[in-house]
Amino acid sequence: MIDESKYQETLRTLLEVPGEQACIAMFLADFRPMTPPAASGDNMTSQEICDALEDICQCSTNQVARAMTALGYRLHINEYQGYEWAMRPIDKQENQPSM
Repeated sequence: MIDESKYQETLRTLLEVPGEQACIAMFLADFRPMTPPAASGDNMTSQEICDALEDICQCSTNQVARAMTALGYRLHINEYQGYEWAMRPIDKQENQPSM
């Protein structure tokens, strides 16, 4: 289980960085790390996250990786795609991030 207050604090820190890091943080506000890492249809690669944000900003896979590791995400090995970030969307019952 992740520490929600630490996740929120890290999100707020990332939001203070203008540009791509803030966009990545806004995207990740709707997700949480899956612990332990496991197969899921919600897992994404860094490139898939960049592709999802391409109409908003031009982020790099390195920028995504920095945000993901800062927020506590771990890698899962997908037998078809290779490495991907283990993530889950937040439930509607969970508190929305306070940004």
